[in-house]
Amino acid sequence: MRNAIEIKAEGEELHYQREPFWNDEQFSKLLELKEEIETKEIDSFKKPWKDTTDMLLIIR
Repeated sequence: MRNAIEIKAEGEELHYQREPFWNDEQFSKLLELKEEIETKEIDSFKKPWKDTTDMLLIIR
């Protein structure tokens, strides 16, 4: 899988966009695990970032 990540700042607001790219096999597996993945993605944004290192780990 490959990701294209874009983060834009407008004042104090950050706009985050991630665009993943998968092959057919990876996409089929993704569909099977869709609900679990969505929950983890949402939860990752609920965690406070202590410093830049935490932010980079979440973005990866």
